[in-house]
Amino acid sequence: MNKITIAVCDSDEEYRKRFVSYLAERKAGELLVHAFSAPEAFLDVAENNRFDAVIIGSGFSGAKEQVRNWGIPLLLLSETACRDTAEEAGRTPERKEGRNPPGTGTKTTPDVAEVRYIFRYQPMDVIWREIWTTAKGSCGSEEGPAKGTAGIEVIGVYSPMRHEMQMPFSVVLSEQLAERGKVLYVNLIGNAGFMELFDLGGEHDLGDLVLGLRNRRADAGMASKCMYELSHLYYIPPFGNPENLHDFLLDDYIRLVKFLERQTDFDTVIFDFGDGLDQFARMLERCTSIYCPVKEGFFFDCQMNHFSAYLEKESAQVRWEQLNRIVLPYSARRIHGGGDVLFQLLWSEFGDYVRACLTGGKE
Repeated sequence: MNKITIAVCDSDEEYRKRFVSYLAERKAGELLVHAFSAPEAFLDVAENNRFDAVIIGSGFSGAKEQVRNWGIPLLLLSETACRDTAEEAGRTPERKEGRNPPGTGTKTTPDVAEVRYIFRYQPMDVIWREIWTTAKGSCGSEEGPAKGTAGIEVIGVYSPMRHEMQMPFSVVLSEQLAERGKVLYVNLIGNAGFMELFDLGGEHDLGDLVLGLRNRRADAGMASKCMYELSHLYYIPPFGNPENLHDFLLDDYIRLVKFLERQTDFDTVIFDFGDGLDQFARMLERCTSIYCPVKEGFFFDCQMNHFSAYLEKESAQVRWEQLNRIVLPYSARRIHGGGDVLFQLLWSEFGDYVRACLTGGKE
């Protein structure tokens, strides 16, 4: 079951913290929650994200209409248990006019925007059922959202201590997810040796697609020329010149994700992140889940603490505690040439370990 993504907007700090703490502690397996204390911060983030539902409490009255215009299901926290009008008594569908919800393209545009009033001081399990029902309905599924925040699940992989097995982990993860849906792998690590390791080729690379997006020339035909198959997954060859990674900006990343959503039929895209990317924390904010291959020991703890401090400073949405930290007790010395490297990785203890991480069998 995929997670739903919600925004909790309330200027009442004590109430907001209790609300978010309940969801984070008891519903972490079912949702991703983003908390906002000021309308400006929320509107800035919401412009480039797709929430499955937005919960608005005190201090955010000016943001209600904007959320409705975006077509995002809205729950309003009421100070009273009863409302006087039929509209305020329950769900009030509102026809959406104007532009599509931000970041959704044509595949996930809803015809109506739901608005519900819920009493803010009732038991949290009751409020949770209202949230789940509203968000679930926005995704058109009886089990919950079928995709991530923008109609395509975006998974990020990044190792703060530059774990040598990060790329093998990402590729094996991509291959295993490809058994369930169509997966695209994008490598954003300088000098990763991805093409060399897996003995791959490709006439066009990520630089060609990014340039096409900047010049507004990219279309489905160009995308197909830049995408190739590796076993069951698809990949875009990374930048031929690793220095080009420094010119890959946040705007390029956002355009790429939106393009993949609108012009392709991928279910999941996995970004294998390296260092030195523009506004990296903002890129991570747009991921539905983030895996962090880590190592154990004091030296590596220092690097993790440094990364955690960076997130604390640069992102109001991503916290170290929210990341899927994966301790990989493996070395690249076990990888050898002269054969199918992906096959080696998949059908080894390492492949079993990654498979267990995906299914929740590993911490």
